[in-house]
Amino acid sequence: TPNIVNIITPNGDGINDDLTIVPLTHWEDWEMNIYNRYGTIVAIINADNQTWSGTHRQNNQPVSDGVYFYELVIRSNEVIIKKGFIHVLK
Repeated sequence: TPNIVNIITPNGDGINDDLTIVPLTHWEDWEMNIYNRYGTIVAIINADNQTWSGTHRQNNQPVSDGVYFYELVIRSNEVIIKKGFIHVLK
């Protein structure tokens, strides 16, 4: 499974502004959901959209600083699930 960075700083300085999932060449069917502390999905990353810039998927507004949780699901011959957290600091 891929290593996922656990901090982004979407402040426009060009350094760690985005969470980018490098193409998972071994798997074509994968999706990462990013949740806020209330369990609401704020972003969905997949093969078609591999970058999250710290914005909410519904209104494209920046999310608040804090800890967000992710669940990466890779579907191949078997289902692989990886869970973790991402700090958003501005």
